[in-house]
Amino acid sequence: MCRVCNGWFEDNPRQSYEAGWKVRRPQLPGEVLVTYADGREYQLTPDGVRAMAVTR
Repeated sequence: MCRVCNGWFEDNPRQSYEAGWKVRRPQLPGEVLVTYADGREYQLTPDGVRAMAVTR
């Protein structure tokens, strides 16, 4: 990630955690939904690929 984006994530932790852009310990990245700019949600797979999140 670029320096500007990283700075925003650090300056706005609540929004970053809510959107899945930051992950709290002991969570794993694959356990957290990530919201993209277009509003779609994805999950990361163990090999680092994103997969469309299944809505319940």
